[in-house]
Amino acid sequence: TIIDKDFYLGALYGLLGSYFLTLGDLETAQIHFESALNYDSESADACAGLGEVYYQSGIYNTAKEMFEWALKLDGKNQFAEERLQKINRENIMENTNMAADNSVHFQKIERAENLINNEKYSDARLILNEILNEDNKHIDALNDLSVIEILEGNFYRATEMISEIIDI
Repeated sequence: TIIDKDFYLGALYGLLGSYFLTLGDLETAQIHFESALNYDSESADACAGLGEVYYQSGIYNTAKEMFEWALKLDGKNQFAEERLQKINRENIMENTNMAADNSVHFQKIERAENLINNEKYSDARLILNEILNEDNKHIDALNDLSVIEILEGNFYRATEMISEIIDI
């Protein structure tokens, strides 16, 4: 019999991603789900798992894309379908609020700052980069990223970011 090594490695990395997701280690879970997709790009479960990492990180646009991809691969992926429906419901509610963008960014900033306080810099960086993808001059996001750089000892990079903030 011929064994499809990539399929099994993809499945193994997907299981590891799920394990770390249940532990709340989003950074490690993300690494394993991405590895799973590198070995098996048609793994709906790995797509859904990566979508959940982004969802729990507050990066809803990317989470939505991953859940949609999971459903394209497996139209019966109930987890991806339920999460996608939840994101769509939340988007409808946000769109009815005139200050939706500001409140969403504020919530993301708060979540990122909590992660920074808990020394989960990579998870915070994911959230802050999502904000900057939507608004590349968001002062709070840039400021929090510079704080992460300082805490990680990257003083040169922190100085560059603070200069960006001053220029705004």
